[in-house]
Order: sequence, then structure tokens, then C-alpha cells
Amino acid sequence: MSRFINKSFLCDSYLSTHPQLFAFRRRESKQSKLLLPFSEVNPQTPTMVFGILCGWCVQQENADGQTTTQNKEEPVPPLAPEAAPTYEIVYSWSFAFDNLMKYRHGQKHLAEFLKGEFSDENILFWQACEELKRERNSEKIEEKARIIYEDFISILSPKEVSLDSRVRDLVNTNMGRPSTSTFNEAQNQIYVLMQRDSYPRYVNSAQYRKLLESFGVREMPVD
Repeated sequence: MSRFINKSFLCDSYLSTHPQLFAFRRRESKQSKLLLPFSEVNPQTPTMVFGILCGWCVQQENADGQTTTQNKEEPVPPLAPEAAPTYEIVYSWSFAFDNLMKYRHGQKHLAEFLKGEFSDENILFWQACEELKRERNSEKIEEKARIIYEDFISILSPKEVSLDSRVRDLVNTNMGRPSTSTFNEAQNQIYVLMQRDSYPRYVNSAQYRKLLESFGVREMPVD
């Protein structure tokens, strides 16, 4: 089975310590897929250190491979159908971030609001991680993890999400063997960030008030 490592995440660490190369490399990244075949890694070496490039280690799988149930072709389980939200549901979004995020309609309205602010990378990353968790095919898991890394984790990406160094290092380690849980820590950190930052702005926005008013109900002032 052919596997690939994304060069963009292999060189992230190196570029972060060489800022003079960052702008040039970002332009170059748009010209290619930046894929590195695993065949370029010495098969006799269980752990390959890409020291010159980025100082990041890639753990190689056993030569004879590991067969798991995830290798079977299984369809991605569909999301449960969701009816249009009622006024009570939409109003409950103002009480807790969890109330909003457990509804796809809530995520959709939040994403539209953040897109208008040019700051929708966090919600898009969170949703991509949820989609990854639902995947069952190992090859697709690896491909989706690579795309998520390219789109939201790599310092070359214009939609890079803000992660602390501990979580970023953990993601880089997990990318050695991508799985449905590769981005769990990063996803949790971004969820908390949205709860503190994006969510209060949305529920206090004219866009949210307009959505409430679309049900023909207006809140009564509290004395």
C-alpha cells in the first residue's frame, strides 16, 4: 500500500526557526502537493530522523504491516437526520455553547457568522475532525488526516488554527501513524477557544437576534 507524508508538516518545525524562509516557502507550497513517498524512507531504519529538514521523527510501521479491522472497506456512518430547529432550540443556544454545537444547524449558523468575520478556520477544523472520527477505512483516515494537517495545522496554511506548543508537538507525533484520534487534543483546545471567543460574539450579534426574530417571537424585556 502506497503511503505518503506531507512535506509541509515535516518542514513546519524547521521553518518556524527560520522565519526568513517562511514567506518564500508559503509561495512555493502553492505550486505542488508537497508529498513525500514512504519509499524514500530507509526501510531498515525503524525511526527516521529528518534532522536537517525539520528535526521531526517519523515512526515506520512494521515491514510486514499490521492487519486491523479498520483495513476493511466500511462506509462512513451517516449523520442522523435533523429537523429544522424550533424557536426553543435556537433560543437555548444563548445559554450554553454545548447547546449550539450539538445541532448541525447551530454549527452552520455559527460558521456563517464566522465566515463573515473571516475567522471560520476554528469551526471548519472542528467539523473536519468530527468527520475524521466517523471514518472507518484506514487509507481514507490517513488521507483525511493529511488534508486536515495541510489545511489547519501547517504553518504554511492561511487557515492555520492557534494551538499551544504542547498540543502542536503531540499532533506532529501522531501524524507518524494517523488515526481517528490524531487531532483529539487539538480539537478540544479549539473547542474551548471557540467557547471563550467566537460563541459570545455570535450570541450577541445582530445575526443571531435576526434568526430569533424569524420565528415571529420577540423576547420580553426583563424588569
